[in-house]
Amino acid sequence: MARRRVGLWLVGAFGGVGTTMTVGLAAMAKGLSDQTGLTTDLPAFRDLTLPEPGDFVVGGHEIRETTFEASAEEFRAASGVFDAEWLRACGEELAAASARVRPAPRYGLSPTVAKLGDWNASSPVGTARQAIDQIAGDLESFAKAEKVDHLIVLNVSSTEPPFRTATAHESSDALEAILDRPGDPVLPSSSLYALAAFRGGHTYINFTPSLGASFPAAHALAAQTGAL
Repeated sequence: MARRRVGLWLVGAFGGVGTTMTVGLAAMAKGLSDQTGLTTDLPAFRDLTLPEPGDFVVGGHEIRETTFEASAEEFRAASGVFDAEWLRACGEELAAASARVRPAPRYGLSPTVAKLGDWNASSPVGTARQAIDQIAGDLESFAKAEKVDHLIVLNVSSTEPPFRTATAHESSDALEAILDRPGDPVLPSSSLYALAAFRGGHTYINFTPSLGASFPAAHALAAQTGAL
């Protein structure tokens, strides 16, 4: 059976979790590290045709203009969390992944997170719909360029403050009516990624306890497009 190429789009790519995942996948694919500690390496899962580390291709969005190499070296210098030999051996893979990261739309961010941003997208966005359109466009470009069979959008960005949903978030029609509203964000960033992923029929996973796809209008869109 031919192996599937899985796209992994990291939201907050150059953070600690995104960097660790990217270094780990590269190191395991090269045989520098075994898979001890991975649930998928347990006996109950070993006979399943799950993707291997080398089957994943990493891209993502970020608001800080840096690289996986620089981020990994920062963590290594501060805490020794990565083996220096790994970083040297995986340099080509980390550089390729860094080249697939794009500046994120600066919409729906908390004030604290927004202050960290020094990488501006080429097209400023002022509404939720514009942000969703930009995210969806980057997802489709990535999936097409990398010829992925399945795309997973994984939110590993900073946890957002609680967001109170309202009647407008209960149905697709009600949400559509407010997506062009300027001013205060009608959804946090994590939810914009969920909607963009579901629009394209892609998988969305929320690593952090942010709102993400946890509201009825998002569930309805996922059911409509067959997204997970």
